Amino acid sequence: MTKIEGKVEVRCTACGVAAEHQLVQLVHAQDTPAAHAQLLRGELNVSVCTCGKRSQLACELVYQDPQRGFLCHVCPGGEAAMRRAEELFDAAFSTSLHVMPAGPAGYGGAGDPGGVSGAASAATYPVQRIVPSVNALLEKVKILDAGLADWAVEMVKVLLLASISVDDDDRVMLFTGVETPAEGSASTARWLLFDRYGEVPTTLASPLAAVDRLVSTLGGAPTGTQRRIDRAWAIEAVRAMIASAN
Repeated sequence: MTKIEGKVEVRCTACGVAAEHQLVQLVHAQDTPAAHAQLLRGELNVSVCTCGKRSQLACELVYQDPQRGFLCHVCPGGEAAMRRAEELFDAAFSTSLHVMPAGPAGYGGAGDPGGVSGAASAATYPVQRIVPSVNALLEKVKILDAGLADWAVEMVKVLLLASISVDDDDRVMLFTGVETPAEGSASTARWLLFDRYGEVPTTLASPLAAVDRLVSTLGGAPTGTQRRIDRAWAIEAVRAMIASAN
């Protein structure tokens, strides 16, 4: 697999000094271990100025993990960028040909040295996601590493936020991992809940069994092609679940 990376000049917003920084736009869980490790450390596409200022570089990025059937497109740029990514997914995975249409790195097709190829790609990547940022991708990977379903985790977030009566439903809440204590104690899901400014996090824990119960209650993953599994989707999913139970 060819690496999709290069250099970009970034001007520091704190001191105004411009410098070159590495930009990676394709991460393969097995074939690009260095970039994958950077992602897990929260260092991927982060510029660090000599003055100490750290900035996340906003760029499109494709993440592939064929061993676990996961493909994710990071597309900063708002709703228009998310819709474009959705169209690219539809074009790439609806073809019955063995070469997918040209698209960004990682989709395959003409001019894509790092892509997945062939009609079997939809089977190779049954879980397809679109997210707005590298941080959102990192959370998806952590959920994957924990062996959990992201749709169930997002729904549990909504229920957990409602149960603790936070003063702002829009506050950012991120899954950080699973803690497995000594034998005889229940495992817990670990979370970071940020303040209303998205700056100061508070660590929270909840029973991991809540995620399993939700999956059992709903009988598995939602039907249809759901690529944008986020807070907005989860709120509607929880409402539908409550309505069907009444």
